[in-house]
Amino acid sequence: ALRDQQLGDSDATVMILDLDGFKPVNDTFGHATGDELLKLVSERLCTLGGDDILVARLGGDEFALLVRGLTPEAARAFAERVVAELGQPFRIGSSTIGIAACGGLAPLGARAGDPSTALREADLALYRAKSIGRGKVECYDKGMGEAVRRRT
Repeated sequence: ALRDQQLGDSDATVMILDLDGFKPVNDTFGHATGDELLKLVSERLCTLGGDDILVARLGGDEFALLVRGLTPEAARAFAERVVAELGQPFRIGSSTIGIAACGGLAPLGARAGDPSTALREADLALYRAKSIGRGKVECYDKGMGEAVRRRT
C-alpha cells in the first residue's frame, strides 16, 4: 500500500508498530477476537493520525504508518503517543483486553521513490525498541545498519 501512494514529502516518516501480547489474545479468546482486536487497533491508529497518516497492516500483529508533515522530533512524539494510546485497554464484547506496542521510525526523506529502504530502516529501529522493552519507540540511526552488517 505504501508503494501506491504519492510519496513526495521530504518530511514524511515511516513507522512500524509491533503489538506485544497479541498471541495470548488469540490463544485465550480465539482468532475471531484477535481479528476484532486488529480492527480496533487500526481504527485507533487512523483516529490518532487523521488525514496525515496512511495505515497499513504488514501482517500478523505489525502495522506500517506513513506520517506526513512532521519534523523528526514531532514524529517521535507522535509515535510515543500512538504507543501510549495502544496501551489503553480495548473493549471487545464483555472482555477488556490489554496489549502494548513498540515502534520503529525512519525518515522517508529523499527516498520517497523507494520506500522499501525506509521500511527496512524502521524495522531495524523497531528491533532495537523491542530489545529495550515494551512500550518503547526508537528512531533509526546509521549505527543500526552497521551493527547488522557486522553480524552477518
